[in-house]
Amino acid sequence: MYRQGDLLFVEVDEIPKDAKTDEKGILAYGEVTGHTHRIRSGVEAAMRVAAGVAYVQAMKEAHIDHEEHGTITLPPGNWQVVRQREHVPEGYRQVVD
Repeated sequence: MYRQGDLLFVEVDEIPKDAKTDEKGILAYGEVTGHTHRIRSGVEAAMRVAAGVAYVQAMKEAHIDHEEHGTITLPPGNWQVVRQREHVPEGYRQVVD
């Protein structure tokens, strides 16, 4: 597992077959700062989305950039992107970066 701010990257055996490629590669937007968690452009990785869940398909090392958290490097493989949530009196909500 790898973490970058409010995103957790969990290795999975495979990405759902119905996942669609997202050419922008933006995994999450920072609602307060406007910064993004994004896959560095290139051929080493692709963002795939299935049922509202983002995945990173890394053919080689994938670099995930963010202006405040710095860059992390994911080894080759399939990675599910999990947004951190927090408990508030009304229930659960996603953490805002």
